[in-house]
Amino acid sequence: MRSFIFALLTFATIFTAANAQNQKCIKFINKTGLTVSSVFITPHDANKWSRNLLSAGKIENNEAYQILLPRTNTTRYWDIKVFDNKNNAYHINNVDISDMSSAVAIKEGSKITVESAKQYQKDKSTGGV
Repeated sequence: MRSFIFALLTFATIFTAANAQNQKCIKFINKTGLTVSSVFITPHDANKWSRNLLSAGKIENNEAYQILLPRTNTTRYWDIKVFDNKNNAYHINNVDISDMSSAVAIKEGSKITVESAKQYQKDKSTGGV
């Protein structure tokens, strides 16, 4: 019985490590002025959206949330769909998240844009945001 439990725990550890290697963690920072209730993502050339990536339920304005994305060597540009707490949908197309570790969502008029946290800080320091 002990060897069965040991084998089961070993398999679970290996499976978890392999699964983590197939995902990319990005800090999603909400600077929209809205409460974000759900986030979906898909490769730009695909037609199927992911499941809701917010297991916490919502991200308030000025809050951050770690999102796990599928890691892929072939997909550079992604489309993102964000819903606010009033169920308004915002589509962001062709986002290059390949080098991002943090992404900032910003509301500009009736649209939401997403950029790297580095670019956001640069824009903010030069008066661009």
